[in-house]
Amino acid sequence: MSILRIDAAARRPFLHALLATSSALALAAPVGARADQTIGCSSSYNATCTLETGDTGIDFVVTMTDDGFLGAVENDVDVTATAGSQPIVILYHATGHDGSTSGDDGDNEARGIDGGEFNIYNNGSLTLTGGGSGGSGRLSLIDLQGFGGDGATPDSNGNDGGRGGDGGILSTFNRGEMLVRSDAPGSNVNEVFGISMSSQGGAGAAMNSGSGDQKGGNGGDAKQVSVTNYAGATIQLGTSETDLLSIPNGARAITLYAAGGNGGSENGAGGAGGTINVFNDGTINMFLDTSAQVSDPQRSIAGIYAHSQGGVGQASEDNSDPGGKGEPGREIVLQNSGSITVYAPNLEGPFKPSDGSAAMFALSTGGDGGASPDKNIGGAGGASAEDTNGSAGRILLQNDTGTIETTGYGIMGMVGAARGGNGGDGNGGSGSRGGAGGAGGDVAVEMGANTSLTTHGDV
Repeated sequence: MSILRIDAAARRPFLHALLATSSALALAAPVGARADQTIGCSSSYNATCTLETGDTGIDFVVTMTDDGFLGAVENDVDVTATAGSQPIVILYHATGHDGSTSGDDGDNEARGIDGGEFNIYNNGSLTLTGGGSGGSGRLSLIDLQGFGGDGATPDSNGNDGGRGGDGGILSTFNRGEMLVRSDAPGSNVNEVFGISMSSQGGAGAAMNSGSGDQKGGNGGDAKQVSVTNYAGATIQLGTSETDLLSIPNGARAITLYAAGGNGGSENGAGGAGGTINVFNDGTINMFLDTSAQVSDPQRSIAGIYAHSQGGVGQASEDNSDPGGKGEPGREIVLQNSGSITVYAPNLEGPFKPSDGSAAMFALSTGGDGGASPDKNIGGAGGASAEDTNGSAGRILLQNDTGTIETTGYGIMGMVGAARGGNGGDGNGGSGSRGGAGGAGGDVAVEMGANTSLTTHGDV
């Protein structure tokens, strides 16, 4: 597997390439409270949204009516937000419009709109501090989402369901300082993130039955999600080892999710997960108080958490068609040449046993196949850690000249898991059988020269 590492400076000229001509965009109102000095971003294609001195962040939600939308955020100043009124400093959510029911082809008009391409460049500082009132929901310094629109069921009979739009291509480049202070949550008990990014394909739509052979729309694919934390840059949750950040529901300095959409009824295939890359040459610090942990936290504890998830295929009730295929989870690369410290001294047991806690955690999962009809087979489960050419790939976790140290019960160092999807069930009839399970992918954990990895138990 070759790893392409894209530097922010090399990417920047691409911001001036016009990818689409239509500019009809519908803007949705942001969810939740926002501070007075948050700014919106231009709904024009190829626009860069720039923070200026005095701004407290960005609150921008857009619904795209055409494929190919491109946007960026750039920050070169010091930005501070009070979490009680503005729990997310940079909120940038883009969603493709759903397909049109007047379309007569599942891959054309009825197809959902894609989730665009978005880049965030932080060269200044982003700080979330205590104060304000009325804030709720997750706390995060950057929350970037690119979702494909759902497919539509055509109005006319005898047509396939619309395919879901693809998720967004998302990148964050951090050369500055990012901090969630320990006083930020106040009474807010929700999860806490430094950088949260999610690319998700839209759902396939149900078919419109008629003469001939129709099928549900396939789910949209997720696309690449990447973060680069440069040398000298910092992402920190909690003020210090003596001033801990309370996290009843979990915390991750970087959390990335790239999931394909589910197929439509009947027998629509899922969409592929997205590839995920994280390059940390800087510093990631987490100083966490888990003494108020809830019984079932929303998230685990992780310095870097990455999950690529293939979409689920749908069941078939037509003997001429097998169950829909589950699609693959993609490759994941997590590289550390800087430092990652996770300090959670009050843990008395695993924080979230169903979702492991670690300095670096990577999971690629294939989607499950759909169930079979009476006289056919169930859909095959999707493979895991598959490359974009359909070949077997791998998960790579690499500590190359870096340092990793964790403190806390059950907080691991470097963890990778690749799990194929389940084959679709047979229904017990003599002409029916279950589908094949998806292949598990390779996982490689590499330690370079002059590196260190230390894990401490409870202290």
